[in-house]
Amino acid sequence: MNHLIIFMRSPVLGKVKKRIGAVLGDEAALDIYTSLYTHTLKVADKLPYKKWLFLAGEITELKFENSYHIKYQSGEDLGYRMLHAIESCLKKEPGKAVLIGTDCPEIDQHIISSAFEYLNDNDVVLGPASDGGYYLIGMNTPYSQLFMNKEWGGPDVFIDTVADILEMDLKWIKLPVLYDVDTVEDARRAGFHDKIV
Repeated sequence: MNHLIIFMRSPVLGKVKKRIGAVLGDEAALDIYTSLYTHTLKVADKLPYKKWLFLAGEITELKFENSYHIKYQSGEDLGYRMLHAIESCLKKEPGKAVLIGTDCPEIDQHIISSAFEYLNDNDVVLGPASDGGYYLIGMNTPYSQLFMNKEWGGPDVFIDTVADILEMDLKWIKLPVLYDVDTVEDARRAGFHDKIV
């Protein structure tokens, strides 16, 4: 089974894109976040994988397509939450798991499909983000070490994850570098000019 896991924060005013909200206001931050997650879900909608939506934050009235299996994130930090999601999906139905977020405007069907294909011959696939993190991680087996002892949100998450992969002697492949939208400059780069005054 091919599991596509999407990590998403519930779109609640004042709870998303706080760095952007501090500059542009909470409503602009929510509008930008809504555009980002809508793009991600539109990309995922057309893919033939079993789709999981792992939500963080308050329960909302949002309605999602029936093709999504809705769960809530569980764990003390982002690493534990990602590991728990991958473990729970692969325990139900072994196969491949690819996890993405909703912050990357450049994510597309080709990138995600390539990640699943690369897992035919690799243990891990990793999509580096330009801020030092990653926008995608995929594996056939939950490798817990890859999610431990990381400074999530820091500039060395990708490098530290690669170090773990090499230490574990896993076969891996790197996807193209893409960027996440976390700051006003990122939002400008992504074309959200109407939200930036």
